[in-house]
Amino acid sequence: MPKRKRAAQASPKANSEEDAAKAATELKENGDVAPLKDDFEVPYADKTITCEKHGSQDIAPSLVFTHGAGGGLGAAAVQDFAKGFAAVAPVICFKGNMNLKSRVKMFHAVVEDQDPAKALGGRSMGARAAVMAAVELEKPPTALVLISYPLTAGGKEQKRQPEGREQILVDLPEETDVLFVSGDQDSQCDLELLAEIRGKMKAKTWLVEVKGADHGMTVKPKSAVQSIGLKTGQIAAEWLSSRDESKQYCQVAWDDEQSAVLCGEWQEQSVSDEEPPQSQRKRRKK
Repeated sequence: MPKRKRAAQASPKANSEEDAAKAATELKENGDVAPLKDDFEVPYADKTITCEKHGSQDIAPSLVFTHGAGGGLGAAAVQDFAKGFAAVAPVICFKGNMNLKSRVKMFHAVVEDQDPAKALGGRSMGARAAVMAAVELEKPPTALVLISYPLTAGGKEQKRQPEGREQILVDLPEETDVLFVSGDQDSQCDLELLAEIRGKMKAKTWLVEVKGADHGMTVKPKSAVQSIGLKTGQIAAEWLSSRDESKQYCQVAWDDEQSAVLCGEWQEQSVSDEEPPQSQRKRRKK
């Protein structure tokens, strides 16, 4: 395996899960999010796959994650999510090409090269690849983290492709837990359609709804985008560590008055008249 070179970042080294948790807490208190970042390559056919491990280098990753078709490994949406996740648990992100089947094979290569992770995940096309890889692996993951899952194809027509996008979710085994993180303005993941698909799935599912976010997890104002990305990463890592099967919905929103991300508590289910966290906050102040 090619020699790994750690990025030069000043950060405490964690030698155990307890040390990692302590380091993450210290970094968050100091305004830093990612404890460590290690860049390395994984052999793949006659080439290599570029990978980044965010978080403690001495603990197996909790999540193997990949980007979408519209942005690479360095995309802000990927980096912000990974940093937020790494404040709680280690995550490996890898760079793939734009071919879906090839991306699935890359999941195989990264997982086989590393210690088994609890979960696979990705954003957009990467989320589809994670679902497909999960059912193929000899040791399937216990969970999937799907950011901006594309239920419909991009473009003006936004066509549904039930077999390639919906059925693969329905076919997931009941032993797999699935977390969806989707914006309510995502043109490729209508939340009503997602609710319909979730109702058909054998796997248990959870949803984090990001108010005002589009398919790229962009929100207004622009200054809030990074904070939203960090928060969704943190929520995903905490969910992976511990989750309540009876509470499967929570909502995240940016509060202009507070200049902060507000996250509602996990609820039993999503309801159409659920108020965003900032509305609840303002109502309580009256």
